[in-house]
Amino acid sequence: MTGYNLIDKKEIKKVVKAGLLSSDSIAMWVTAVLVIVLLNLDYAIYAGIALSIVLYLKDTNKAPIKLLIPSQGKDSQIIEQEILSVNEKVDVLIIQLEGNLYFGAASDLADKLENIVSKSRVFILRMKYVTTMDLTSLSALKVFIRNVREAGGILIISGVKPELESMLKKSNVGSDIGLDNIFMAENEIFASSTNALERARAVLNCEKDNSSESMACNLLKSASKF
Repeated sequence: MTGYNLIDKKEIKKVVKAGLLSSDSIAMWVTAVLVIVLLNLDYAIYAGIALSIVLYLKDTNKAPIKLLIPSQGKDSQIIEQEILSVNEKVDVLIIQLEGNLYFGAASDLADKLENIVSKSRVFILRMKYVTTMDLTSLSALKVFIRNVREAGGILIISGVKPELESMLKKSNVGSDIGLDNIFMAENEIFASSTNALERARAVLNCEKDNSSESMACNLLKSASKF
C-alpha cells in the first residue's frame, strides 16, 4: 500500500499522452519494467535517472537557430521572413540563437554557422532568446566571427543580456567585431533589433548614395523607423 500510494497516476497520464516515443515516456516505462525485473529497487531508479540524462543530452545536442531576412510586407510594413537555407548571397541576414547553448550543442552550432559564413555582407546575431552559453559554444561563436571577418563580412550582435555581457567582454568579442557592433538587450520592444538594423545601414553605406539606394537599404530604412 505504501508503494502504491507513491505512484503519481495523474503524472503518468500526462506522460502517456505526450507519446510513447517521448523522452519522458521512455524513461518512465524503462524504469517501471526494471522495478519489476531487478531484485534491487535502487538499481532500477539509478538506471532510470541515467537514461533520463542520456535522453536529455540527446534532445539538447542541437543548437536552435533561425535564419531571418527583412522583407517588404503589406502597407510598407517590414517583416522578418524565416528561411530554411540561404541559396544566394544577401545583404543582411539575421541569425537568431535560442535556448541553452552548452558544450553538447557546440559542434552543431559551429557546423550551422560555418555553412552561412559566405552567405551575407552583414550578419545580425540576435542573442535575446539565449538562456545560457558556455565557453565551448562561445569558442564556436568566435570562430564564426573570425571567418566572417576573413570573408570580408561584418557581424553585429544584438539583444545581449547582462549575464552574457561579461562573458563576451572576457573573451574579447568586443575587440574582434568592435564595440559599436554590440547592442545590449533593452526593455523597450524591438529597441535592440532596431539599433542593430541602423548599424547595418551604416555598414552598407546607405547614406552615401541617396540617388540609387539598394533594396536592402530601403528595407533597412523602413525597418529602423519601425
